[in-house]
Formats: sequence, C-alpha cells, structure tokens
Amino acid sequence: MNSNNTELGTQLINAMASESAKQFVQVFFNQIMFPLLKKSFSHSKKKNNIENSIADLFQEYILKSYEIHSSINILALGNKQINLNDVYQPLTLRKEESHNSEVRVNSFPGKMANKYKKIIIEDQAGMGKSTLMKKLFISCIEDKYGIPIFLELRKLTEDDDLSEFIFNSVNSVKKINDGQLLDDIFNNGGFVFLFDGYDEIPSAIKERITDKLQEFIGKASGNNYFFITSRPDPSLVSFGDFQKFEIKNLRPPESFEMFKKYDKRTRFQISNDLISHCEEALELKTFKDLKYFLGNPLLVSFIYITYRYKRDIPINKSEFYRKVYDALFEDHDYSKGGWNRKKYSKLSRESFHKFLRNLAFRCLSNNKIDFSKDQLINLIERAQKSVYFEEVDSSDIFRDLVESVPLIVQDGLSYKWAHKSFMEYFSASFIYSDCTSKKDEVLLKLYKSKNITFYENVLDIFYDIDQEAFNRVIIKPLINDYLNFLGDTTIVDKLELQYKQYTYLRIFYKGDNIPLGDDRYKDSTGEIRHKVGSDLHTISSRYAIITNSDENDEGNTPLPDYILPEFQFTNEPNKITIINILINKKSNLIREYSSSKLLGNEEQCEGECIISYMDDLAVLSKEEIEKRINTLVATNFEYDFYLDLKEAKAYLEKIELHSSIVEESLFEID
Repeated sequence: MNSNNTELGTQLINAMASESAKQFVQVFFNQIMFPLLKKSFSHSKKKNNIENSIADLFQEYILKSYEIHSSINILALGNKQINLNDVYQPLTLRKEESHNSEVRVNSFPGKMANKYKKIIIEDQAGMGKSTLMKKLFISCIEDKYGIPIFLELRKLTEDDDLSEFIFNSVNSVKKINDGQLLDDIFNNGGFVFLFDGYDEIPSAIKERITDKLQEFIGKASGNNYFFITSRPDPSLVSFGDFQKFEIKNLRPPESFEMFKKYDKRTRFQISNDLISHCEEALELKTFKDLKYFLGNPLLVSFIYITYRYKRDIPINKSEFYRKVYDALFEDHDYSKGGWNRKKYSKLSRESFHKFLRNLAFRCLSNNKIDFSKDQLINLIERAQKSVYFEEVDSSDIFRDLVESVPLIVQDGLSYKWAHKSFMEYFSASFIYSDCTSKKDEVLLKLYKSKNITFYENVLDIFYDIDQEAFNRVIIKPLINDYLNFLGDTTIVDKLELQYKQYTYLRIFYKGDNIPLGDDRYKDSTGEIRHKVGSDLHTISSRYAIITNSDENDEGNTPLPDYILPEFQFTNEPNKITIINILINKKSNLIREYSSSKLLGNEEQCEGECIISYMDDLAVLSKEEIEKRINTLVATNFEYDFYLDLKEAKAYLEKIELHSSIVEESLFEID
C-alpha cells in the first residue's frame, strides 16, 4: 500500500459519514485496518496494484456498517432510529452453568475473546442478542480491537457460498471480483466475525448452512474470532469447539435505568412512577412474574410502553403483547402535535388484530420472518382473502404495518417483524381465536413437529392464552406417559422410583477428566455421541473446568487444569421442550435435584459414566443405583429437574375433573 491510502480514505469518510463516524473510522483505519491489510498483502501472492482498491473496499464497508450498527430501532421509542449508546444497557455474559465467569459488555470483551476465540451466545427471545452483536461491532472499531464482519444468518440461502456471501457484503459496489483474495486476507487473521441469529435459519436448509459455516470457520480459524448468537437450538451441538455463554437476566436496578434512558428520549416523564410501581409490586409480591419480566430487555421495553398507555403492568406474556399492540394502535405522533396516527386501511383495532393473526400464522407456516417488499405484499394479499378484509386495499394495510402500527420494519431492501416474538404472539392468538374446531389439531401438530424449537415460543405464549387446551392436548398425554414410565408406584422400590423420576426422558453422560490442550477435547463431542447414540438429540453440552490450587501470574484466578464433559441427551426432544416451558412458567409440576440429598455413603460414579432412563435397574445393585443418583445430584447438569409424582397425579385429576364439568354443563344447556 502507498501513502495515498490515508488521504483517499479521508476523502471517502468526509463524503459519507457523520462527524463521530469520521473520527472513529479514520483512527481505526490508520491504527488497525491499514496495518492488518498491509500484513495480509505481504503474505499474499496477489499483485500490489489492487491494494488501494482493497483498502477502499474495507473502508466503505466499515464506514457504512458503523453507521448502521450505531443506531437501533426500539418499539418503545416509536421505532425511530436511536443512537445505540444512548439507550444500551450493558448486558452481562455468563459462561453456561458457571456463576464465576461473568463478563459485563460495555466495551469489546477482549479478554474473553482472546481466551475462547469461538463463542456462542445462546438465550431466549428478547434477551438482547442482536443488540449485543451491534454493540460488539461498534466496540471493535471504537476500542480498535479487530476488523468486524457482521452477518445476519437468516439472509443466507442454500445456494450461497459463505465466502462469496461475506465477500459481497463487504464488496457492495463490486469493485473487485476475486473471492480467493478475500479468503487470503481473512486467513491472515485480525477479524471478528459476528454471525447473528442462527435459530432464524429456515429449518429446511439449516443443516446445509451449518456445514458451510463449519467449513468457513475451519478455513479462517487462525488468528480470528467468531461469535454466534441463537435461541436454544439442538443444532448448535455441531459447534462443539465453541464456548457457550448465556445473557444474565437484568437486575431490577438495571431495568429501572432503562426506564430512565427511555424517558430522556421521549416526552413522557413516567420512569419515577413506573419504578415506584415496580418496587412496590416486588416488595409485596403481588405479581409473581414481574422479576422475570424485568430481567428480559425486550419485556422491559414493553413494560414502559404498556405503563405509558394504561398505567399498569400486564400479568403474563400474552397479556403483555396484547397491551403492547393496543398501545401501538392507539399511539399518537407527538412530533406532529400529538395527533393520532392515521390508519390507512381504516380497520378497527380488533379487525387489524384479526388480520395480523392471519398474516403471522402464514409467516410461521412458511418458517420465514424476512421478506422482500413483493413477498410481503403477496402475504398481505393472501391474508386478505376473507370476508372481513375484501374491501381493503393491500397497499393501505402495508402502510399501516410499516408506519401507523409499526410491527413490520424495513431492513435495507427487505422487511421483517419488529421482533420475531410478535409473529409468535399473533400466531398463538390465531390458533386460539381463528382455528375453532381445528385448534387441538393445530396445537398437536406444533407439538409433534420435528422443528419444535422454532415453535417453542408460540407454545409458551399459547399456554398463557388457553391453558385449558394446552393441558388437554399436551400436558395430559405427557403426564400419562410419565406415569406409565414409572409403573405401579405402590409396588416399585422407593430407590428405583427415585432413579426413574430423575432420569425420565434423558441420558446423562459424565466423562473422564481431559487435560486442557489434549487433542481429545477437540473430538470429544463426536466420541460422546458415538457412545450414547448418534441419533439422539443433545439437550445440553458443558465442559466443566477443574482447576488446581496454583495462581496465575496476574493474581487470584486458579490455572485451569482439566475439563470435565457433562452432556444430556434425549430421543424425545418435543417432550423436553414442553418441560422447559413448564420450568419457565414455574409450574408446581417441576422440582429440582437437591445436592443436600446424597444417598447412602454419598459415593459417586468415578470416571466415565452414562446414566439413562433406559437402564435395566434389575441388574444394578442398590449401591450402584445410589452412586448414579448421587452423581446426578452432585454434577452441575444444566437441566437438573424432575417431575413431581404427587403433583403430577393431582394435576391429572384436575384436568380430568375440569373436562367432566365442561361436558356436564353442555348437556344442561336447553
């Protein structure tokens, strides 16, 4: 590269960027990007006459992307572009099942990136995964850490070559048609790849896209860093060499800080009253799920919206989404004197809700949340095929969706739901309100689906809307299956009964200690699956770090010595998904193992151990059963739950009693 690069870059930045972007990107280019690219070319066989073009290419990408990711749309603030740093509440990452490995992300987490290189951030809907990736992108530049490449995985198609797709994202003006050159640059290191939304890859092509991701990461895994975000997804087990982190729930003071930040961006000064309302409810425990809602960044923003609208707080998730919808429909544009936003379709609030239910369920059925304008218009027209909407113009509905009730947002040249969970809420509402006689059939189809993880939040919300149907179609068969598995509990040995309760549906694997750096660590996931059954679904995978007592050079952190594989598998992933929903609902059916209840002489299994619900207890001694139960209790498996037998029987009786009362009542009607 020659000395004209900096001057050329400055001209480009002055023409395209805001003042803040000019400052950060220019410094970043001079101190980080220029040296890295120069080093890449010193190793490349390509001719130097395209070096300036490559420098321009990356500057354009970084500049454009910095501007994009420095802003965020927040529904609570009218879906307008807001500076990310003005509203970002620092999130804390926690290594799965480890309360001692927490990283607060207020800047780029360099120590964490250096230690693990490959990181999965896995958590539930609304925990701020995509916002966090935006923060990581701009922090890479502001903290001068590495060259960030941001990719939304939902935009990949089965035919895309991943290297070419990334190349086209960087090389938007097609100055250089040389994908191999970009591969060479990536392979020389210094990049931070941010792959957002693994769970949003359509299920029909997920396996193929996963193969392409693994191939790309394998080729570029030198001195680069990789982050993947996703909701819980069984396919993530394919990335066995990634360290998994979760996002720690916000504490109430952090949620209250978000309310104050929203106040600064709006004309509503409601945060003090809202905080007082929340503090009182928490102290008096009048709203059992409030602490959970305050822990989820998306739901925190919804609390702000609904409190602004009705000065109250919804009691469950479905009511949350309904009140957010009501608030958006009735919202006023305060930038225009407080006028109620015009509804171009002239549909009433209930009619528009009905339309959204239809539209959302079509999107859910197509397993798609991202559309071109033509695709979205086509879906709108198909959803209109009803006597209720035949007089409405599709273009008016489109304008309402994007402008008046902004549940659809524009993302470059495409459109998507403001948040995937809105599509899931309206889909659950469609099943309840519009499926009539086929409700049970549709619910059962979702429950039996091979892609149940895609529908988990729909089922979670439906549980709140119509628990009666949920119990009838899903919970009752699950409890019956559980009781059949346990057998006649009046004659089964108490110890064997406990073993069956603890292992229902699951196979647990606890491995030998593996020294860190040992090659067995890289291949252990595949070997474990081979031992327990390659066709099983992974519920959780964790490598516990066993440390020695020595200290490292920097202070008090013990040096890692061994890793201990701890895995859970099942051949009934759909039933496990339902149990996860019950866990989230804090159902009385669920109990946790207690480490204080070790049995006998408290011995545990030594070395490699497989504990399965399929074990033949007749051939196991009492001592061996006790060892295995103690191992389950003492090991920090991610899902340390079991179904309470007494509660299960009582719950089943309540379901059957309710059904009989309903049937009797129907016969009494004249």
